Amino acid sequence: MFTAHSANKVSQAVVDEQNESVRQQAFFAMMKRHFDNLPGNAITELSLRGDQGFEMTFEEAPFSFQIGRVPVAAESMTLIASGELGDMNLDLMFYENRILVDSVIDESTQSGGSSGNSDEPIAVLPLLEGLWYCGCEVLSQNNLNDKFNGREPAQEVNPFEWFNREELPAMVTFRIQYEKTSDVIEKKYWLRNKVDIGNIIQQFSSQRNDNRRSTDSNNGGGDQQGGAPTGVNPQIPQGGPAQ
Repeated sequence: MFTAHSANKVSQAVVDEQNESVRQQAFFAMMKRHFDNLPGNAITELSLRGDQGFEMTFEEAPFSFQIGRVPVAAESMTLIASGELGDMNLDLMFYENRILVDSVIDESTQSGGSSGNSDEPIAVLPLLEGLWYCGCEVLSQNNLNDKFNGREPAQEVNPFEWFNREELPAMVTFRIQYEKTSDVIEKKYWLRNKVDIGNIIQQFSSQRNDNRRSTDSNNGGGDQQGGAPTGVNPQIPQGGPAQ
């Protein structure tokens, strides 16, 4: 009986450890999917929360899920690490409305971060509980280039805060320590920069014009086959000037 009881405890311990490992891997996989699918025009803010925690809010990105088979759409999503060193929790909160302030600096508090919007979250998803430590850092593209090239950052940036509405950070790093004696797990995620569609169209039009001028030159002018039609400026595509 003692042997069977001991074997059962060992088996249960193995199952618990496997379940915890799956849960940990699921969190990192979820964050990878989130950052991979984050559109380039998304807005994110990272701010400190107390002595140890942080808040990372995302807007201009699609968030939808179901509550009791009822589809719900959220305008904002916030990843919150709360608690104290040795007992920290990581939760995901969804808000029906936007919660970020209209400006980078909140005039009422003279500090950045989420606004004083009193809206309560429409859903809270507990991710990880009882962590020894959980931290988040960000790097801009310029600072990332300096770091990889072994240079001192040209611009002093606090890696624990991000209030730039014009661009996304180039890289987000999560550091999680599950227990005091366990190793710190570090995961890095790359984010896409914002894309200016107007610039892309302008570059495409410019390239098309260059190709057309090159074709005209090779064919000896617009009067020969393959050149620009008579009366049409070869520098302007048919259908109107480049935008």
